[in-house]
Amino acid sequence: MISLRLHGDIYSEASVKAAVAAFTEYSTVTMSQDASYWVVTVEHEDPDRARLVAHELGNMALGLSIDAGTVAR
Repeated sequence: MISLRLHGDIYSEASVKAAVAAFTEYSTVTMSQDASYWVVTVEHEDPDRARLVAHELGNMALGLSIDAGTVAR
């Protein structure tokens, strides 16, 4: 299991939700909130696959947040 903590000042809720939805086809992905962070958990029987999906999901969420203007440049 891999957990990502994505700060809400950088990652918009909509961007994280969209990324989670896109990757649920490849692994079991859950999202919750902990204070100022979105917590995304990725599970797969292959730890390398879970790690890959988690990294790509984080990249997608960041890209979507940048496109949405959430991230200060």
